[in-house]
Amino acid sequence: MHFAHLDPAEQDRAGAYLLGRANRAREQALSPAGLPYPNRWFGPLTAPTHMLHPAIWSHPENVPRNPFVELRIYGETWNLEERRRDQQKVTRVLIFDYRQQ
Repeated sequence: MHFAHLDPAEQDRAGAYLLGRANRAREQALSPAGLPYPNRWFGPLTAPTHMLHPAIWSHPENVPRNPFVELRIYGETWNLEERRRDQQKVTRVLIFDYRQQ
């Protein structure tokens, strides 16, 4: 919530941390144990964790093989009425771009 108020060095530390977490999750998803989904027992009947972003790494073949080297954070805004008529009516602004050194 307060990311935009951090100084550049603090933002880079946060970016490095988040990129590291994403890579650890990628490695775990590639491991035989996979990711620890809380409702894994229901298989395809499991409700998605977020209505816009289903669990895309639920199968090993969907997991990227190469480590992530960049993290981008975007802000999105839209008008509900305009978006109802056209799903593409979204304004997307790059807020932060972190590239691994």
